[in-house]
Amino acid sequence: DSVYITRTLIGFGATDNSSNVELRASEIAYTGDGLKPGADPAIWINNSNNVRIMKSALLNNGNSPEGDGELACYNTPNLVVHNTTVSNSGASGMYLVNCDYAVVSGNHIVNAGEWGLDLANTGQPSGTDYGLFSWNLIEGSRHGAGVVWNSLHNTFQSNEYIGNRIGPNASGSCNGINRRGNSTGYYFVNDVASPWPVVCND
Repeated sequence: DSVYITRTLIGFGATDNSSNVELRASEIAYTGDGLKPGADPAIWINNSNNVRIMKSALLNNGNSPEGDGELACYNTPNLVVHNTTVSNSGASGMYLVNCDYAVVSGNHIVNAGEWGLDLANTGQPSGTDYGLFSWNLIEGSRHGAGVVWNSLHNTFQSNEYIGNRIGPNASGSCNGINRRGNSTGYYFVNDVASPWPVVCND
């Protein structure tokens, strides 16, 4: 609670079977060394369960060759991220790989160097499935507000996507959520986007 972490390679980690961990009302700034390839996340969650990030701020200059400063989750069910700001990450604002049953709600992702929200199955047998993503504001992300890539049965509700896919070299097809591979069960309600559309098949 109320932790301030700055200028480390990785800010906060919950790994190796961590369970029932909560970070609240905290700030993590300027992770990574700005030199080596690969992203050093502000928050790294791996092989754990029931991790909650609440009312916090991740601030970064994102200047390494592949970006720093994001929230990165791998192989961890029941992740909760609420009322948290991720700004100026070099990579995607939130990168979730095989993090099933996530609840990501009421967050602000701004100026992400890649996607605002990235749900993927990179190197894993499945993606991030059965998640709820609601009341998030995603703006100024380079590729697009988000990508759902081989991730199933996710619900997007009352999110707002403003001025994403701004380049240079943006890989998304629209400002909103880009669907790639198998995204069976994708459902959205009351999402808004400027410019439209809210969702596209990429």
